[in-house]
Amino acid sequence: MKLVGIGDLFIPGSFIYNGFECIKKYDIEIETIDWELESFEELQNANLQVERFGCESLQPDVVLLEKMKTADILITHFCTITKDVINQCPNLKIIGILRGGFENVNVAYAQSKGIQVFHTPGRNADSVADFTVGVAIAECRNIAKGHHGLKNGIWIRQYSNLESIPDLPGRTFGLIGFGEIGRKVAKRLSSFDMEILIFDTFIKPE
Repeated sequence: MKLVGIGDLFIPGSFIYNGFECIKKYDIEIETIDWELESFEELQNANLQVERFGCESLQPDVVLLEKMKTADILITHFCTITKDVINQCPNLKIIGILRGGFENVNVAYAQSKGIQVFHTPGRNADSVADFTVGVAIAECRNIAKGHHGLKNGIWIRQYSNLESIPDLPGRTFGLIGFGEIGRKVAKRLSSFDMEILIFDTFIKPE
């Protein structure tokens, strides 16, 4: 059995190899290749294209496809796994996605072929939740503005929100979406005795 990992500028193939090296003892061959792009901007533009138009809008190049053809297991981060890729991988049994979403993989087609697809929801949820709460606190208490002023030799006495600088207890915080990140944000904010309002069409009211 063979695992083929497709790395990129964010998660290179060497990281994938190291992460899956522990399964070599099960007689699984591991091979990785990097999706060669010139810059993070190029990768981000490719990702935006996929998010807007779907994975079929961006086909992997010939070099990547040749490596994928022998895979029983495909591991990808940003590289697309399209119908064409799946059709040219006769041994493919599993697709693993190293990101919270799965928009770069044609999941429906893979499943129609009996291929299992896994992704990693909440992979970076803690860091995003921490940042969200941190920004909320910094904005309410003018931490970033004050820091910026001090670094530039300015002592700010009158902030734009002078008349409404809020203490967090008793305030209301609205969350649009209550997935892994939203739940972690709500959990953190509950420590501030805030009312949490949630809007998410994919969860039950209770």
